[in-house]
Amino acid sequence: MANENLAEIKNQALTENTAQAVLKNLKELKELGDRVRPRWIWELLQNARDAGAKVVSVKYAEDKVVFRHDGDGFTSEEIAHLIYHGSTKTEDSETIGQYGSGFLTTHLLSPEIIVSGGLDDGQRFKFRLKRELSPDPSEAVKRLSEAMKQSRSDFESSRVPSSEPDDSRTEFIYPIDNGDSGAVDAVNEGIAMLKRCAPYVVVFNDVFSSIEIKTRSETTAFKVARRCSLTEKRDLREVAVAETANQNRIERRFIVAQVEKAHVAIPLASNGGDTACAPILEIPKLFLGFPLIGTEKFGFPAVINSLSFTPTENRDGVDLELNDNPANIQNWQVIKEACALLADLAEFAASSGWRNIYGLATVPQMENREWVDRDRLKATVRDLFVDKI
Repeated sequence: MANENLAEIKNQALTENTAQAVLKNLKELKELGDRVRPRWIWELLQNARDAGAKVVSVKYAEDKVVFRHDGDGFTSEEIAHLIYHGSTKTEDSETIGQYGSGFLTTHLLSPEIIVSGGLDDGQRFKFRLKRELSPDPSEAVKRLSEAMKQSRSDFESSRVPSSEPDDSRTEFIYPIDNGDSGAVDAVNEGIAMLKRCAPYVVVFNDVFSSIEIKTRSETTAFKVARRCSLTEKRDLREVAVAETANQNRIERRFIVAQVEKAHVAIPLASNGGDTACAPILEIPKLFLGFPLIGTEKFGFPAVINSLSFTPTENRDGVDLELNDNPANIQNWQVIKEACALLADLAEFAASSGWRNIYGLATVPQMENREWVDRDRLKATVRDLFVDKI
């Protein structure tokens, strides 16, 4: 009996400690406000990628957002992480998740999420995951702890054998209070940013075969139409992304240079039948599979993607300061590789007679950000890219 009481007390203490961590993260997200408001869509897409999803869709209609993907089902451990902390997938060397608080960002849409999906044992589930900030601070941890226990109970009681073989589709439904301007703004900003960045997302993440966005006014889909090798040097490729909006189809072309740790991409355009370099408009310059919000004015004339980046805690940049910690050294190495890649890309563009290649030499001024040493960045880009071309 004593052992049973001790086990119960231990579980209660662990739940309360976790609730305190969740409460802290939720409060910080509320305080950050518009700095993290669009991040919810990238957290959901990141989890879909880590689950091996090929087809992803996000739908916003009436009073809810529905995010769906066809990735692998959940293990019991992953369900526990989802309920008790906030990450939908446990992380390993093949995933790009960085912080367990990431999924909590999606609660900026709604304190309640209806989660359904498949388990690795062939069963399916559907339950409510609720994390609501209590107006009474003294009751906040207790209410979150109770909500976690209720979510676990609902999950267990919802488990049923799947009616379809290999059915592991995952769905997150966020009820939207249209009177909550913060939630509505978060939805609209996230979807607008996804539309701008989706071509780069499918370029950099070849696991995705399609990303579909449905709103009240239109349905837009993005998928890679073709990948063509241009030269073996630095693995230079042209990637065409088909964008279909309400049955109207256009193709967006990109030139991508790649080495082991880095990709560099620029958009292309047609100019009188000739290939031309196009400007990068309203797109973050740094990607860790997905855009790091706040890097739109990074001092580099192309988009850099690297799964080797270590981002800042708020995922609004990467550590590029003057210190010798391992993350900082690794991030600088990626920037150096990106400079060499872009120089090779510029050489190929010039030898191929592309138009508007002067845009590649137009290095934007880096705004003052606490995570980057601007002088070192300027010197690195000058020495390894500008002087070379």
